Amino acid sequence: MILGAARPKLSRSDFNLARHVLRKFLQ
Repeated sequence: MILGAARPKLSRSDFNLARHVLRKFLQ
């Protein structure tokens, strides 16, 4: 994903949180 490429050092919790926010934003 773009976020993964931009910040590969993101922790798992942060990545999941961002993914959840993106899903809510898209909806």
